[in-house]
Amino acid sequence: MFQILDARMRRAVQQENRSIQASLSATNNKKKKLSSSLLTSSSSRKRFCPMILVVLSPIVVIFLVMIVLQTCHRTTVQEDDLKSLDKSAGQVVSQQILLHQLEQHNSKKKKKKNIRKPSKKSIDIHHDISAVHADTKSLSVSQTHRTKRDALVLTTEYGKIRIVLMPELSPESVEYIYKLVESGVCKRCNFYRSEKPGILQGVMANPNIPVNEKRGPCPEGLEGTVPNECPDWDKNCGCHGPVMTKGAVGWAGGDAGGPDFFIDHYTEPAKFWGTQHTNFGKIQDDESFAVIGRIFDQPVEEEGMMLMLETPIHFDLSIEPVVDGGGSAGIATE
Repeated sequence: MFQILDARMRRAVQQENRSIQASLSATNNKKKKLSSSLLTSSSSRKRFCPMILVVLSPIVVIFLVMIVLQTCHRTTVQEDDLKSLDKSAGQVVSQQILLHQLEQHNSKKKKKKNIRKPSKKSIDIHHDISAVHADTKSLSVSQTHRTKRDALVLTTEYGKIRIVLMPELSPESVEYIYKLVESGVCKRCNFYRSEKPGILQGVMANPNIPVNEKRGPCPEGLEGTVPNECPDWDKNCGCHGPVMTKGAVGWAGGDAGGPDFFIDHYTEPAKFWGTQHTNFGKIQDDESFAVIGRIFDQPVEEEGMMLMLETPIHFDLSIEPVVDGGGSAGIATE
C-alpha cells in the first residue's frame, strides 16, 4: 500500500517539474525574440541617422553659400552708393565755392561803380516808397475791408438782429467787434436785461480780446447843445456820441468799449441820456425789431431798479456785407 502511494507521488512531482521547465523554456524564448527585435531596430536607427545627414548636408551648405553671396552683394551696392554720394557732394561743394567767388567778384565791381553820391531825386523816391510800405504795414487785415459797410448779426433762438456798423461814430469800437467775430465762438454773448419798451441790454465779451478804451468823438455841432448829467466819479463823461434814437446801439454805463451794450427801442429821441454814450451801430430793419419784440415778451424779474430776463438769451456773432446804398442783406435803410 505504501509503495503504491509513493510511486504516485513521484509521478506527480515529475509531471509538475516538467510543466515548470516547459514554462521556463517558453519564457526564455520570448526574451530572446524581444532582444533580437531590439537589436535590429537599434541597428536600423543607426543606419538611418547617417543617411539623413548625408541627404541634408548639401542643402545646408547651399543655404549658407546663398547667405554669404547676398551679404557680399549688399556690401558692394552700399559701397557704390557711398561713392556716388561723395562724388555728388563734392560737385555741389565745388559749385557753391564757384558761386561764392562770382558773388564776391560782382560785389566788388558794384562797389567801385556806386561810389558816386545819390541824387536828391532818388532819395525822395526811396523816401516815398518807404512811406507807402509803412502805411501799408500799419493797416491790419481786419482794417483792409472797412471801406465797405458791414452789419453785425446777433443770431438768437428768436431770430436775427442786424446792427449796421458805423465806424465813423467809433472806429475803435467797430474794430473791437471785428476781433470778437474773428475770435470764433463767443461764450459770453447774451441779452440779460429787458426794459420794455425802451432798453434791451446785453454783453459781448471774450477774455482773450481786450475791450476798447477810447470813447467816441462828439459829433460836429453837438458840443454843449445837449446837457449831460455826469456823475462825479466819471471824469471822462461828456459828449461822446449822438442823441440816441430808435435802433441806436451803444456801450452801456458810458464805457468806451463795453463789453456791456444796449439797444435803444424808444420811439422818441432819448435826450435824457444826453450825448455821453459811445455809439457804434444802428438797427434799421423791421425783422430785427420784430425779434427784439419777441425778446421783450420773455419773463423778467426785478433786481434793484432794473428788470432782468429770468433766463439770459445767448446769441452768436457774425458779419454780413451791406448792399445797395447802406443796407445789409435784408435791411431797409433809412
